[in-house]
Amino acid sequence: MIERDALKNAMHEEFDILPSHEMSTYASRMIRFLRALSSLAYMSAYQSNAYQKYADALSEESESTINLRFSRRELYNSLTNAPFFSTLLLLDCDDNACSYYLLLAHLYCARAYSEYRPYLRFYQALLSRHANALIISVGALKTYTLDELRLVLTSLAEQKDDSKLRDLASFLRPPKPANEKKGPSMLSTSNHSERPIHSDSEGALKYVEVSTDTGETIGSFLDWTPHLQKTQEQERARFKRAKGGLKNALYHAESPAVWSSMAATPFELTRLLSCTDAAFIDSDVGAFAKESAPIFVILFLRLLGLSEPGELMLINAGSPRYQPTTQPNTLVYHIDKTTSRIDAHVILNAELLNVAKPNTSDSRVHYSAQSYIEISLPHPIPLLLKAAFVNVTATQRNHRTLFEALHLNKKAYRSKLRAYIKNAALHETGVSIAGVERAFFHYAKEQLPEVVFNFLSGRSSVQHHYISIERATIETELRAAWFNFLDDAHIVRPSSDSDNTVFGAYQDYHDEVGSANTLRNESFIAMLSHYSGLVQDSNLSNLARQNFCSLYLYLRVASTVGLRPVREPLPEWSAVEPSLGVFSVADKRVHHSDERRLIVLPLRLNALLRHWSKAVHVISMDLNLPAPHAPLMHYCQEHQGWQYLSARYVNSLLQRDFQEDLHNRSFRHVAASKNLHTLLANGKFTQSAFNLLMNHARGGVSTMNQRTLVSIATMVRQQRAMIEYSETDAVIVDFDERVMAVLQELAYGI
Repeated sequence: MIERDALKNAMHEEFDILPSHEMSTYASRMIRFLRALSSLAYMSAYQSNAYQKYADALSEESESTINLRFSRRELYNSLTNAPFFSTLLLLDCDDNACSYYLLLAHLYCARAYSEYRPYLRFYQALLSRHANALIISVGALKTYTLDELRLVLTSLAEQKDDSKLRDLASFLRPPKPANEKKGPSMLSTSNHSERPIHSDSEGALKYVEVSTDTGETIGSFLDWTPHLQKTQEQERARFKRAKGGLKNALYHAESPAVWSSMAATPFELTRLLSCTDAAFIDSDVGAFAKESAPIFVILFLRLLGLSEPGELMLINAGSPRYQPTTQPNTLVYHIDKTTSRIDAHVILNAELLNVAKPNTSDSRVHYSAQSYIEISLPHPIPLLLKAAFVNVTATQRNHRTLFEALHLNKKAYRSKLRAYIKNAALHETGVSIAGVERAFFHYAKEQLPEVVFNFLSGRSSVQHHYISIERATIETELRAAWFNFLDDAHIVRPSSDSDNTVFGAYQDYHDEVGSANTLRNESFIAMLSHYSGLVQDSNLSNLARQNFCSLYLYLRVASTVGLRPVREPLPEWSAVEPSLGVFSVADKRVHHSDERRLIVLPLRLNALLRHWSKAVHVISMDLNLPAPHAPLMHYCQEHQGWQYLSARYVNSLLQRDFQEDLHNRSFRHVAASKNLHTLLANGKFTQSAFNLLMNHARGGVSTMNQRTLVSIATMVRQQRAMIEYSETDAVIVDFDERVMAVLQELAYGI
């Protein structure tokens, strides 16, 4: 009796039977339907057996009135709420209706019980006054698949010109999955990180990565811009040819190979310079030839990383009418008439992405994000400028573009540089103009952060969105890499410090560019202090203290390894390996559907996580609660269950605790900036390792997949050694020890 009641309850849930109807009013119809459902050829043995058990449980029930019939008018109130059940009640209870029960069973398999329109079409096509008789045999209905039945009904509808039957046939397929809320269109989004791949007389091919205003990658695509008008077929053929070489093109664009025709080596640059102007190699560094100086001004600005140096607007700071400016894409210079010393700097745009700015009541909660950046031009660019300006009047080199002042254009520059390359016989080894201009980029690609090249070139990247960096740090790191490059290229530098231009250089601190959503260290420390204090409050319940431990540890993990703010930031326990201190997550589906990200915890955080696991299981047993199935879950009293620390949930907790518009995404920004600065300070920065830490793909290939020959254990050691540099803050160490003591108290009672 108990088992039969359980089966009936399960049947009510599965078929959405209205509780307002007595079982005797529908038992006969439901038995016929269940037997029809279990007889379908594509139904598994397990499903058929389950439906037969439902039918057996109903077999003792009978209808209160023999051949009780219902009209659609009587069922008006339940047609939309329970369309399947209402349609079932409209069927007759005799053997002549077997084919209708079988067709209803097919429709249920395709559309379940909650959609109104499929069952409305069933009634209109088969049960209404004007419906045509169903002329498909019972045996055929049992053997048909959904696709076969749809084709048969469509054919019958065409023969009889029955639009209702045609509509019913269209519903004999599973519904399309509901579309998720669509974000902005990839083409309409303004945050496009472009990477040139190929350019010739026909057009330019670019690889474009698109991100939202929160820095999350939407996707990527190839952009082909033709230089000549072509037909659609010509465009398609050209694109296919360009796409065929995409794999190699992306490899070469990202490869930092030291011996490659894609970029000249420092020695090849030395050969080019020495064959053109011996002043680069001789000790007389100021005696540059005025004929070649204009070409080398453009070349060295391109070497430094500027994308269109010829279009820079010249501003003469020595002019009586000079007004200080912050206008991007300008080159400001000053020539001392007494000493003939020249200083120069460029002003570049620092807002390369349109991002959602924080909306806090105090602007000091986050680091500043200046709209422009000034970078002083290192040796030998100022001296080349001075040599190039010898025959140029002050008026001609003020408020004119660099090309205009030097009487150059892009075509003349490339033609002259191509002649220099040929004169040095570098063309015989495959060195091109682009190869010469990319020499410094290939040389410094690993040691200089990618964001520095982003600011110089004016082309953003996803990593640029996350990092907040002081302008003085950019200049320091750039000059260090540049002078190493000059030394390896045997370009003589003055023995004095006179070449180190300081005009326009930044030495101010708290003067950052880049991410607008990076919490200041003081703000982040205050948040950790708040939660580490709450976990020690003995007036709170153990569950409340455990919740604050979860939130504290989440902030620490997210701000150390750069967790993404998603609905389920940490995986289930099966994807966690406590002995190694690692776990894997499905990071970004936009990269690859099967991609996994390996996250390595520093030793202290791994120990905290292990104690948290023990404490939460003890508390769950004491309170008779189910144990959380993933690390760092938060118990929600409102929902009476463990909740993932999702982006929305964490945002609500931060709003509750600090009454500020704080966002979960800021902690990934904190991780990026903190690790970058500590690695630079310790001289341990490499761009490829940093990409792995942040899991930033290049050319559509995840950073982990670029290290297939490295064992997981080796990767863990390398990543942990890098992360541990940022784990030395004495204040945070003290907070961690407090939380550790509380977790031990909760877990072991000590």
